[in-house]
Amino acid sequence: PLLMVFLMGSFAVALTRYRLMAMSPAAVARILLRTMDEAVLLVGPDRVVLTANPAAEALFSASSASLVGTSLSDWLEPGSGGEFLDGLGKDARARAELTARTRDGATVPVVASATSLSDAAGEPLGVVLALTDVREAKRIEEELRRIAHHDELTELTNRPFFFDRLDVALEEGRRQGRKV
Repeated sequence: PLLMVFLMGSFAVALTRYRLMAMSPAAVARILLRTMDEAVLLVGPDRVVLTANPAAEALFSASSASLVGTSLSDWLEPGSGGEFLDGLGKDARARAELTARTRDGATVPVVASATSLSDAAGEPLGVVLALTDVREAKRIEEELRRIAHHDELTELTNRPFFFDRLDVALEEGRRQGRKV
């Protein structure tokens, strides 16, 4: 019985592998994009969105149909670092913190990972942009900063924070020749 279970399990694994290998690369790519947690945009060399996965739809609060054909700048805050794609050379990768903008105008801090795509002749085809929502990480970071500088019970600044601020004030007073 144990041998039979092993053989059946091996057969199932082999069948799954064969089915995956028999699929076209495009079909595998669609499955991968559909199941990824990160928002993924395929952006053309002209910075127009060519495709978006369901996670991108959720991040931007927009359907794939409303994302496709729009400029990437419609979905990133100006000056948030989206220009990091401009210096992306052939087969290059870049990573940056950006601010995404949802369909209704809300902003979302994201970490963007970009990989340039080019054809065999080296001509640019576009960029794969993976965006990870970091709102929760930013919230936790702010909470840790607050806890580090304030007493939990009274919400007053704690001693280390007080002495740090006192040192800054004393140093500034020395530089300006004033008493503190």
